[in-house]
Amino acid sequence: MSLEIENNIPLVSICCLTYNHEPYIKQALDSFLMQQTNFAFEIVIHDDASTDNTAKIIEEYTQKYPEIFKPLLQTENQRSKFGGGMNPRFNYPRARGKYIAICEGDDYWTDPNKLQRQVDFLESNFEYALVAEETEVVDSSENSMGLFSNFFGVSLPNKDITIEELILQRRFATGSVLFRRYENFDFLKCQGDTPTWCYLSTFGKIIRLPNISSVYRRHETGVTATPTVKWYLKMQEWNNFLKKNYPQVSKKIFQERWEKESYGALDKLSVKKNFSFFIKVIFSCFLMSPKKAMNYLYKRFLKK
Repeated sequence: MSLEIENNIPLVSICCLTYNHEPYIKQALDSFLMQQTNFAFEIVIHDDASTDNTAKIIEEYTQKYPEIFKPLLQTENQRSKFGGGMNPRFNYPRARGKYIAICEGDDYWTDPNKLQRQVDFLESNFEYALVAEETEVVDSSENSMGLFSNFFGVSLPNKDITIEELILQRRFATGSVLFRRYENFDFLKCQGDTPTWCYLSTFGKIIRLPNISSVYRRHETGVTATPTVKWYLKMQEWNNFLKKNYPQVSKKIFQERWEKESYGALDKLSVKKNFSFFIKVIFSCFLMSPKKAMNYLYKRFLKK
């Protein structure tokens, strides 16, 4: 038996964000509890004042496993105040583990050996800051949409991922990640997935393994499926944050990233329903490259 288990000191802190996840939260929590490890772990949860029964379900699990569950159940929604950054504000500072795993309340893990395998990797490879794995993407009806790497056009198993690659394209799902918690870790530099991965890449290498160990749900109402003005402004904020903090990355990389975000948003928008938003985004595209913007408009509205 390890020292961590004997003293009930968690080696891993599973950080989970929830908001109105009543249909999914039990599956997520059960997938954490099914992990087969030779070390102790804790489940650090932040519920952002859910209006359904999510908080009640979390309380039930906490009463059953008080030594594992560390909930923070808000009575006032915090995302509406801060616009994001719930993990670095409310979960990471409470986490006691040497390693941090992330999984939101509407996603879940499918492999009981996920944590053990990832911890073993980082324990044996000190030069790595983060290890991720493959993920299956499903829709709200649990229908498979394929693997995350195929869904996002990424194929990089067993390969170190550079900061440029992290900026340009999502390389792995958040729910697949385990990373080291460093002593001089600045939580406020981890507001958003891409900023978090980029920040961690300054401490050590990042890799994605081919093991399929989690499920990522895409909702029709989710921000990745239906972009909003608020989402677009957040993407701009992150892009500016990355430019400021990583001057070694070429401006071309940031422009390519922003074009991906912008044209990706345009593809999902109905011009009739989102006319003002569409104009805002296409104007941003014109400022970057008038020729590309004109080609996009031609292909979308004029080409038969």
